[in-house]
Amino acid sequence: MHFRTTENAKWGVGKGSNLTPAEVDENFWDLNQRTAALEASPPEPAGIQQITVAERVQKTPQRVHQQRGDDEHGATNEPWLPALQRGD
Repeated sequence: MHFRTTENAKWGVGKGSNLTPAEVDENFWDLNQRTAALEASPPEPAGIQQITVAERVQKTPQRVHQQRGDDEHGATNEPWLPALQRGD
């Protein structure tokens, strides 16, 4: 990818001047190829490995554990609302 900026912290090394039409075309071609590769072989989504719920006390979050392949991702707290009985 070609970048005009000289702000290395955000974009990496840029050229510090306007891009030529050919460089802009190369950027679009690069993005097109990357998009096509992701569409052809998308990464495996993170799946839910397990859900644990502490004592059913109001405002106690559920813990959702995610896993992608062999890599386990950190558990996240998810709020839950207790079921309200209505009627008989």
